Amino acid sequence: MDPKISVIIPCYNSARYLPSALDSVFSQTYQDFEVIAIDDGSTDSTREVLDIFLSKYPDKLRYLYQQNQGPSAARNKGIRHSKGEYVAFLDTDDIWLKEKLELQVKALSGTKAGLVYTDYYIEDMISGESFSHRCRPFNRMKFKKEFLLDNQISTPTLLIEKKCFEISGVFDESLHVAEDWDLWYRLFKVTDFVHLPYFLVKVRVRSGSQSSDPVRNLRNDLLFLEKIFADPAIKNRVVLKAQAYSFRYYKAAIAYKDIRNRKGVILCCLKSLFIFPFGLFNKKFLYLLLWSVLGERLILRLRGKQEGEINR
Repeated sequence: MDPKISVIIPCYNSARYLPSALDSVFSQTYQDFEVIAIDDGSTDSTREVLDIFLSKYPDKLRYLYQQNQGPSAARNKGIRHSKGEYVAFLDTDDIWLKEKLELQVKALSGTKAGLVYTDYYIEDMISGESFSHRCRPFNRMKFKKEFLLDNQISTPTLLIEKKCFEISGVFDESLHVAEDWDLWYRLFKVTDFVHLPYFLVKVRVRSGSQSSDPVRNLRNDLLFLEKIFADPAIKNRVVLKAQAYSFRYYKAAIAYKDIRNRKGVILCCLKSLFIFPFGLFNKKFLYLLLWSVLGERLILRLRGKQEGEINR
């Protein structure tokens, strides 16, 4: 009998974090699943780690290997080999809370929705800092605009009805950052989403990693927007397009500030304003622009002087 859920885990040089990710799957309160681990050409001891789990869970875990092609190709291979009615994704850096699958199956039962997503925690593995990320509730009337401005949905929080991929297609392997964002947009066109307002996933990130490279991320975000706005359904939405592009440059400015690159911040802020001047009415945007011109020390000095005058 085929499992209800196929859990797809792309692995690349992930021996260090893979055990905790796998443990979080096998300790789920809902156990009707298979796990498909796709080794994306690892050169570390990922295979040895997987062999240990294969010996412990021979009926639940399957191992697939491919030459290094990236996470999208690995996920797509997992989808092709999956047997479940539903598909879930987990990256080796991340961890599921124990009731994740159980609550998601319940959330989709009795609905016409084909996808459920959850809120999640974000933990920086370098700094040790963590915070919670609460997603917006799904509203079909508002979702398209909100989604094009910012991707709220994190891949490991999802549970997706597999048959949706027959219409939407799978991950676009030509995209290297926004591939998830692109797929969610195509899924949005074929099914409703359910937002489950519980923190059921811990997304672990590494500051300074490739995923925090503002140049690379902006380039791929713009490729994604170019693809999306080629869709006849929205290609003539001039204002929405301007807002989406402007907001991506704003997010890039934030990323440049995180690495203390004042030139990158000011260039992205100015580009954002040139495309769509929403930033003139946004305090966070104006602070970024001020920071890029004056620098953090001068801003703190001015703030301290202002506070001193208020307390007199």
